[in-house]
Amino acid sequence: MKRKKFRKLIILTAPGAFDHSDNLYLQHKGLIEQKFQSSGIPCLFLRVQAVTHAFRRIHNLHHLFYERAEGRYLIPQKNDLTIYSIQLDNLHDIVEKAMRDDSYGYYDAFDSISKLPDFLKEHAAQIPITRIAPLYLYFKSYLGNYLSPSILELFLRPGVPMYSYRTAKAFGVNLHQDESNEEESLQPDSPTIHLSPVFQPGGWKWSKI
Repeated sequence: MKRKKFRKLIILTAPGAFDHSDNLYLQHKGLIEQKFQSSGIPCLFLRVQAVTHAFRRIHNLHHLFYERAEGRYLIPQKNDLTIYSIQLDNLHDIVEKAMRDDSYGYYDAFDSISKLPDFLKEHAAQIPITRIAPLYLYFKSYLGNYLSPSILELFLRPGVPMYSYRTAKAFGVNLHQDESNEEESLQPDSPTIHLSPVFQPGGWKWSKI
């Protein structure tokens, strides 16, 4: 890669990516980040969770929850996960500007905040949503009839908080927050605390890394 003289690498990564995560998906994402960082080429990492296309009313989480045989979305009953989504046009604008400027490091990329059921209803209102016990979904996942167990775990643990102020300021994109997150997101000098989810007796716990 160095021989090709790349000026910058732009990588789409996941919120919570960490090379020592107990979640296989986040661990692999963290290891991939390390590989790019060790290349010696300046890197820009965009943390992206969900991408939507407003005109086509499609999103990248569809295939994770859609049960084709039954024509419905299956989500865990005990689900309070916050979905941070970004419109494809806004993500395109960020990447395009990043190709021209000198922004490096990590940025959260989202323009909308919603709970998973609300997110699915907003972007695919015609598809019914069924809440099912997590243990049953785990069983379906191991049979290969549902999303992988590692991905399912992402939607059973606390969400990773994200902040759009720095991204909007750096790339000149109008990223909106809901009122509940607006105050803390508008703190440009607030340090980012990286948390790693760890399973302990009694449930998932979070520890600083």
